[in-house]
Amino acid sequence: EAIASPPDDDVRAAFLKLGWKNVDPEAEEDYVARLRVVSAALGGSGEAAEVVDAAPQVLYYSVEHLEGCTEALRENLGAERAAEVIRKNPAALTIPKADVEEQHANIASL
Repeated sequence: EAIASPPDDDVRAAFLKLGWKNVDPEAEEDYVARLRVVSAALGGSGEAAEVVDAAPQVLYYSVEHLEGCTEALRENLGAERAAEVIRKNPAALTIPKADVEEQHANIASL
C-alpha cells in the first residue's frame, strides 16, 4: 500500500516550527525529506513534528532508512498500529528494516 506524502509546504512549515537553527539550505532539504517520510507514516506533518521534537535523532537517519523502517512496520503491523507504535516510541524509527521485520512483535510491545 502506497504512503501518500503530505504537501511539501506543510512539511517544510512543520520543520521550521521545530526551531532548528543554523541549518544550511542543503541540510534543510535533507531534513524536510526525512520529515516527509515520518509525516506520511503518521498521516500528518503536525504529528511528525511532535515525534521529531520528542526524538530529534530520527532526522539523522536517511530517507532510505526511514522508508524501510516505516514500510516494514506498516507491512507487519498495519498502518494504524505502525503509526501508534511510532507515536508511542519514536525511536522505533531508528531500527533497521531487517530488524523490524524480525522483531516487529517485540517492537510493537514497547
